[in-house]
Amino acid sequence: MALVDTPSAEPAVNQDLIDQALKLITAGTVASRADLRRELAVSASTASNIARVLISRGEVVEDGMTASTGGRPAVALRATKRPEIIALAEVGTSHVRLGLSRNHGEVTDTSETPVNLSGDPRDALTAIVEAWQASVNKAAPDHPVIDRCAIALPGPVRTSDQRVITPARMPGWHGTDVVSLLSDIAGVPTIVDNDARAGARGEAAQRIHEFSQFIYVKAGSGIGASFVVSGTPFEGAFGLAGDIAHTPVGAVEDVPCACGKVGCLEVLASGAAIRRIVREEGVEASSMLDLIEKAQEATPVVTSAMRHAGTLLGLALAPLVNFLNPEAVVLGGSLSSVGSFKASARAALYDQCLPMSSESLAIETSKTGRDAALHGLAILSRTYQATSV
Repeated sequence: MALVDTPSAEPAVNQDLIDQALKLITAGTVASRADLRRELAVSASTASNIARVLISRGEVVEDGMTASTGGRPAVALRATKRPEIIALAEVGTSHVRLGLSRNHGEVTDTSETPVNLSGDPRDALTAIVEAWQASVNKAAPDHPVIDRCAIALPGPVRTSDQRVITPARMPGWHGTDVVSLLSDIAGVPTIVDNDARAGARGEAAQRIHEFSQFIYVKAGSGIGASFVVSGTPFEGAFGLAGDIAHTPVGAVEDVPCACGKVGCLEVLASGAAIRRIVREEGVEASSMLDLIEKAQEATPVVTSAMRHAGTLLGLALAPLVNFLNPEAVVLGGSLSSVGSFKASARAALYDQCLPMSSESLAIETSKTGRDAALHGLAILSRTYQATSV
């Protein structure tokens, strides 16, 4: 390994460490000398020398102070290279939520646009890339370039190869190599994840000082979940952990599911299921937003359906709480904003869980809200970037 002579009487610094430090600072993974010391596992003097080398080369500048976390603020380090723009997308059944991230993890420039998942996957992904580019053109007109992209999909995504596996709400997508397809369309590196797992990752970053183990539930048009352990979503042996959508909860209800079974949580308690149920009762909800508004207006048929769906979700989660013994259940997705849904899920959980599992169990609403998956994707993208150093 080559050594670099630092200015004046400073000791030589390992070139590999300098290269790693620059990439970490550029990615926004570290922002101070203390961060360098922690991430590179080096001494304080070595971290300081690395910073001096990078500053002397003009690759890094000191830029104000970092936010205080209780101690003395540190001098902030910022790369002079243009920050990478990461395009983010959470795909829903009929719409996609878009956002941008500039290395440091903040999610900005969010918007929504319709998407059609029933046709050729290439067509849907092309439309998403075009929407991303329009967003970047507006947000960064001086340099409207996407450097990488990350997308969360409403179906099981096998982490070993990031392929979509038997997605109930994405006909024609089974086995699709979304990474290769989207990389080809966008022309940049791509990361793909399941929407609930991405949401759990985003929520975990907000809960780092609260819970080390919790179940995150995304309840929207569909229903998904993820178990977070020490701040990281548990993926399972084959990368498909967390799929509660096909948990049987309707012993006397024979509603067929796309998986071939009947009485699955997906077809009885998801937003799409609630819209179907209220429609059969004569109440039309044209979209999830319309359904949520009717629930918040306390439309009787909708309130009843919400309560029933929340109860079924609680019944599905109770065995998991008994088995995993998490500190909390965090409800995310659009249905988490409906009081009757949350109250019924909470009541069913406490009723069905063993006292020793529920005694200290917290049941809370997501802090990251509708952008949970976007935050998770931004974190995942930075993690991939840092580990590729």
